Amino acid sequence: MLITLSKISKIYNGSHVIKDVDLTVSKLDRLGLIGLNGCGKSTLLRMIAGRELPDGGDISYGGNVTVGYLEQGTGLNTENSVFEEMRQVFSHLLEIKAQMTEIEECFHTEDMPAVNAQSPESKPHDVLNKYAEISAYFEQNDGYAIDYKIKTVLNGMGFGEQMYAREVSALSGGEKMKLSICKLLLEQPDLLMLDEPTNHLDLQTLAWLEQWLKSYKGALLTVSHDRYFLDMICTGICEIENTVLKRYKGGYSSFLALKELDLKSQRKQYESLKKKAADLQDYVARNHVRASTAKSAHSKALALERLGEITDPEIRHTDVKLKFEFDVNPSLDLLEVKNLDLTAGEKVLAKNISFEVKRTQRVGVIGANGTGKSTLIKALINKEKGVTWGVNVRPAYFEQGNTFAVKQTVFEHLRELYPAMSDYEIYSLLASVRLYGENVHKEIGVLSGGETAKVKLAIIMKSKSNILLLDEPTNHLDLASREVLEKALSEYEGTVIFVSHDRFLLDKLADRIIEFTGSGVRIFNGNWTHYQQSQTKPDIGLRGGENLSASKKNSVSENPDRSYVHISAKEKRSLEAARRNKRAEYEKNLEQLEAELNVLEHEITKEEVYTDFNLMNEKCRRMEEIRKLTEECFQFLIEFEENPQ
Repeated sequence: MLITLSKISKIYNGSHVIKDVDLTVSKLDRLGLIGLNGCGKSTLLRMIAGRELPDGGDISYGGNVTVGYLEQGTGLNTENSVFEEMRQVFSHLLEIKAQMTEIEECFHTEDMPAVNAQSPESKPHDVLNKYAEISAYFEQNDGYAIDYKIKTVLNGMGFGEQMYAREVSALSGGEKMKLSICKLLLEQPDLLMLDEPTNHLDLQTLAWLEQWLKSYKGALLTVSHDRYFLDMICTGICEIENTVLKRYKGGYSSFLALKELDLKSQRKQYESLKKKAADLQDYVARNHVRASTAKSAHSKALALERLGEITDPEIRHTDVKLKFEFDVNPSLDLLEVKNLDLTAGEKVLAKNISFEVKRTQRVGVIGANGTGKSTLIKALINKEKGVTWGVNVRPAYFEQGNTFAVKQTVFEHLRELYPAMSDYEIYSLLASVRLYGENVHKEIGVLSGGETAKVKLAIIMKSKSNILLLDEPTNHLDLASREVLEKALSEYEGTVIFVSHDRFLLDKLADRIIEFTGSGVRIFNGNWTHYQQSQTKPDIGLRGGENLSASKKNSVSENPDRSYVHISAKEKRSLEAARRNKRAEYEKNLEQLEAELNVLEHEITKEEVYTDFNLMNEKCRRMEEIRKLTEECFQFLIEFEENPQ
C-alpha cells in the first residue's frame, strides 16, 4: 500500500467538511475524486500532500513514498524559460553531470600521462573511481535522456520548440497550468495527484494526456469534472457526499450505475425506517398516558429516539434546477454565415467561414486553443460582416470567465437587470442554481468560477431566449451541475451553438460539429462519436455506407412485410445460411479489430510515435474508434444469439 487514510476528519468554521474518511491507495490505482463544489476534494488532496493537517485521524505512507501534487495554482518560477523550468525537475542529475564535466576537463590536460603513471593510491585514482561511480549513477537514472524526456512531454502537451525559450512569465494562465502538469509528469512520483488537470486543455492535448496516464507506472488520484476523462482513465471513483467518502469500482459510467443501485437500497431502507418510526410514534401516542402501558411506551420512545433523524436520500443535497424556455419562435432559417473572416488583432484565425444553422439544431464547436472558437461566438453575437440572423431571433450569450465588471452584489445585479422581479423571485431564481445565503450578497466581481457560471445560467433562464450561444458552459461546474445542465439543454426546444471540450456534452447534445483546424473549419454531421469515426473510415467487412444496425436488419430478411414463419423451408435454410455467414463475418471482424488494437497499443510505446504529437493523436483516435467498433460487433453477436430467427 502506498498511502492509507484512517478516520480522517477536517473541520472548517465549526462544521465537518469531511468526517471519518478511510481510503487506501495502492500502486497502479487510478482513482477519480468527485463531489459537489466545496465538499472537501481539494482539502483531502492537500492533507495527503502534507500541505494541511487533518483535525482527526491518521495518514500513513508505505516506505519512501513520493507524492506529486498539482494544485489549481501553478507553483512555477516565472523568471525561467519554459525549457529551463522543466530542467529543474532533474537538478540533482544535472549537478552530477556538471561534476562529470569538471572531471573530464581535468583529465583532458597535458599532464594526463603523468597522472596515469601515478600509483593506485594516488589522488587521481580516487578521482577516477568517483567519476566511474557518478557516471554509472547518471546513466542508470536516464541522465542522458533528460532533454529527450522534456521534449516528449512538452510536445505532447502542445508546447512546440518555438516556445522552449519563452519566459514562463509571458505565458497565459492556461499555458502555465499546462506547464505545471508537464513538470509534475516529468517528476514521476509514486502517487500523482492532479486537481482539475483537464481545465485549459484542448481535445488533442487531452487525448495525449489520457494515453500518457494510462501507461503511468505509479498511482493516480485526480479531482476532475471531465466525465469522459474519468471513464478513460479511472479504475475507481471516490465520491465525497455529506462529509462521507465512498469508493466505487470502475470509471464514471460504472459509478453512475453502481450509485443508482446504492440509492435504490437507501430508498428501501429509508421507507422501512420511516414506517418503523411512524409505528413507534403511533404506539407512544396511544399508550404513554395509560399506567398499564406507560413503561412499554417509554421503551418505544427510547427506541424512536435511537433511530435519530431519518433523511430522505433524494433530498440530501439540493441539485441545480435548470429549465430554459422561450415564448417566441424564430424563423426556420435561423442563421447564415457566409465568407466570415476571424481575426485577433492583426492575426488571422480563419478565413471564408461559411455554414448555415436551422431552427432547433445543436451545433458543437471544437478545436485547439487559440484557433478562433470563442471569436466565432463573439462574431455571431455582435452580428459582424458575413453573419445574417433570421427573424424573431433572441440570443443569449454565455461568455467564458468572470465578465461582471461591477461592484454590485449578486442580488443587486439581478435587481438592476430585472427591476420588475420581487425579492422573493430573485432569491428563488438564485436558489435554483444553488446560490443562497451569503453567496447571494457577495460582490459579483469576486465570485468563484462555479458561482459565476451559475449566475450566468440563472440570467439565461430568465432571458427566455430562443437561441443559446454558449462558450465552455460546463467549465467550473461540478459533475452534478454538469448533468443537470446537459439534461436542461437536451430538453430545450430552441437552438444551441456551443464551444466545448466536454466530450460527454458533445456526445449527448450535438447533432453537428464545427472543427477549427488552425487553417479554417471543417463541418461534420452528428455528435462527438460520429466526428471521431469520420476521422478515419475503417472497413470492418461492411458495404460502403452500411452501418451495423442496418446490417443486422438485412441479415434476417430483405422484405420486412414477410414473416419468418410464413416463408418456405428452402428460404429458411437460405436465410439461416446467410445468418451464419454474417455471424462468421462479424467474428472475423472482431478478431481483426482486436489484432489491430494490440498492434496500436504496442506502437504507442515506441519513441518515434509518442514523441510525434500528431502521429500519437492519430493512433489514440484509432484505438478509441476500434473500441467502439468492437462493442458494436459484440452487440451484434449477443443479439444474434438472443434472436435465433
